[in-house]
Amino acid sequence: MGDNGRPGVVCRSAVGISFVITKHLIGSCFNKSVTTAYGVAGLGSSATFLAVVPLIQLFLDIYGWRGTMLLLGALSLHLALVGALMKPPADSGSQDGYEAALTDEEQLETEVDKVAPSNRFGCSCFAKVFSLTRDTFQLEVFSSISFLLVLFVFIVMELTYCSWLIYYVQYTTVSKGFTLVDASHFVVAYGIGRTIASIVIGPLFQAVHVVSAYVWLTGSLLIVAIYYAVDPWLTSYWPIVASTFFYGNALSIAFILIDVVTKKIFGKERLGHAVGLMGLSSSVTSLLLLCFPGLIYDLTGDYTVAFSLMAGVQSLAVAAALGLRWRQKHHPSSSEASHLGTT
Repeated sequence: MGDNGRPGVVCRSAVGISFVITKHLIGSCFNKSVTTAYGVAGLGSSATFLAVVPLIQLFLDIYGWRGTMLLLGALSLHLALVGALMKPPADSGSQDGYEAALTDEEQLETEVDKVAPSNRFGCSCFAKVFSLTRDTFQLEVFSSISFLLVLFVFIVMELTYCSWLIYYVQYTTVSKGFTLVDASHFVVAYGIGRTIASIVIGPLFQAVHVVSAYVWLTGSLLIVAIYYAVDPWLTSYWPIVASTFFYGNALSIAFILIDVVTKKIFGKERLGHAVGLMGLSSSVTSLLLLCFPGLIYDLTGDYTVAFSLMAGVQSLAVAAALGLRWRQKHHPSSSEASHLGTT
């Protein structure tokens, strides 16, 4: 495509950077109400399926592709003004009266820093480069089992969700024989479910203290896995509407709580690094694997097999969430106790 693909690459890069920064800012500014904050922030994605999609179609019908892109760019430009008005939260570290305990990763980093580098030629320079790379990108988080479990859950969620977004309309129209209007109704039902969950999950999660974020996350992932397993067998209009509605609820809760759990484990200081590495790993995985549902359709002529495989992959995420819950129960990180006694 030559230079025609560069604006898209720049746009995706900008969206990815703002995505990480936004999650980091929310985690830094909120403690007890962090679940509600992430839920409200997720309303933007939910509104896409309810209002933005019809609005874009209206723009396309009236102004065409170029006019639509100009209007979307003008709408997005308002985000720059919002970002300019933001300011960092007040530093209350000097008023706490205590020093936060080190996480397992920080203790490991401190021990490594105490090891004197070799005086041989070249080794000192290599050690400095390695130390700079490690400190800048916080790559030592990959040595944390908790981070690897969270990373696996996030990658599976993103992979299956993106596959659903890309192939769902064609799946319902080609494999199930519904019209495009029916498919749009299913997507709207998903958007309604996601919107309701984004609004309700924060107050509900704070009201039900006996259930931890890990249990909520595991339950929502299980519902998503059940949806992928059951949906290929649904052939009637209203059962599909109901299933997509509950799918939107469960997926919204899972995406909100994965951020809450990440903050619980790493605290607000390392939240940005963790979210950034999760986003990078998820993008690379999606780039490599998102073509497989389409490939399965090309080989079998049916999306049912692909959605059934998505159910199996999602079940692995449920197992990883259970492992994360077990690890945090028996080997709780010190950062969780010091940074977030409650969510």
